[in-house]
Amino acid sequence: MCSQVDAVFDTVRHAVAKCPKDLADLSGSATNLYEVLYVGKVVVSTKKAPPTFIDDAVAKFDEVSKQVDYTL
Repeated sequence: MCSQVDAVFDTVRHAVAKCPKDLADLSGSATNLYEVLYVGKVVVSTKKAPPTFIDDAVAKFDEVSKQVDYTL
């Protein structure tokens, strides 16, 4: 598992290194940029997830985060 995570981070680092530093270089191209924030890990027992699965999971992470902040 740890080696898979390291491989993902290495891939991201290499991809970021290849990205142009100035976004003006992308004008007119078909490139889309997305910012991704890792908020947690979810384990599910089914292989098919509903279309709103990611939104629901992020909302639940937010609820847990607020509860943790409130108790501190």
